[in-house]
Amino acid sequence: MTLAEYRRIQRHPTLAAQFCLMLGLPESIAQIVRCHHEMADGSGYPAGLSGENIPLAASVLGAAGAFASILLPRPYRPARKHNAAFHALRRENWPEPVLRQLRAII
Repeated sequence: MTLAEYRRIQRHPTLAAQFCLMLGLPESIAQIVRCHHEMADGSGYPAGLSGENIPLAASVLGAAGAFASILLPRPYRPARKHNAAFHALRRENWPEPVLRQLRAII
């Protein structure tokens, strides 16, 4: 993937949040969508937010996306079971409060 392609991918949370607003959804929902790729350590995108600056619901949404991705087979590995997916998220250092909320939903 080229740098330009990667930058285009990084725009999707902002574009999706704008779409939410166009649909008449509340700003709080748009903020969750906008922040779903932010990471607690500040390495996420689009704004590089960290820690408590990221809404919990946004982190749970991001973790849910990662969880779903782990459950699907990939060319380089088979699909994983639910427990293995949660262990993988722990190894990726998702915060425990986020994982607790995700487990409660699933």
